[in-house]
Amino acid sequence: MAFWLCVVSLFWLPVLRTRASSCPASSCPASYGPAGHNEVPLVFGGVYARCLNGCQPRGDQWSALCNPSELANVRTCQPQQTVAVMRAASRVELAANGSASLTPCQLLAYLQHRTLWLIGDSHMRHQYYALRCFLLDLWDHALGECAPSTSPAVNKALWKAADTNHTSLLRQLRPRTDVAKCFHLIKGGRICSVHSVRGEEFAAAPSAPEAPALLRVLQDSLARPEDIFVVNFGSWHFYPLPAPGLPTTSHPVADR
Repeated sequence: MAFWLCVVSLFWLPVLRTRASSCPASSCPASYGPAGHNEVPLVFGGVYARCLNGCQPRGDQWSALCNPSELANVRTCQPQQTVAVMRAASRVELAANGSASLTPCQLLAYLQHRTLWLIGDSHMRHQYYALRCFLLDLWDHALGECAPSTSPAVNKALWKAADTNHTSLLRQLRPRTDVAKCFHLIKGGRICSVHSVRGEEFAAAPSAPEAPALLRVLQDSLARPEDIFVVNFGSWHFYPLPAPGLPTTSHPVADR
């Protein structure tokens, strides 16, 4: 199973899948073969080996990062993580709505001509990496990643709004905020990662110290009404470990 895909959330994908199921996949630029014996679903790394037509090069840096057989990759799932995720995917509510059987073409149909904004801490950033691999053949590797805007001023404003002066209680340090980045889908649309560790910056009131709010900056500059926002902030940035409901390990979710 491919590395970042071991942490991709199956709990918000059903919303996209429900709407995408009504969209035709016949115009999808890539096609995939059926899963063989003991092969993982496409959403868990099967994309790399099962692409039949319209595949992006498998020899470039982007594909190499998504190769589930490269266990030396820093973010490759360990066997116990793969087992845990597959067990979670078999849960009744996930099996019933078909989240584990989602295909890249189904997701592409719903993302065309809109931006999927993935906003949050490192776990949401891994969601971005996971989707970059899941949609491996549906974006142009030659273009690589890019900034959300062609305007340096807009990109700077976005970074400043996402950055925080608050200390993350995970390590008792102020987080280092990464610059936002996106990849563009072949059929139109894009997926963007905005690294923002704590939620105060996302929807701060105009009079709050964190203003201008990240959401307001996006709405005023880059986001459109048809865009999708997926937002997640880990409780371990707000509470000292052990955070409520979490074990006492240093990386509680990654270790489970």
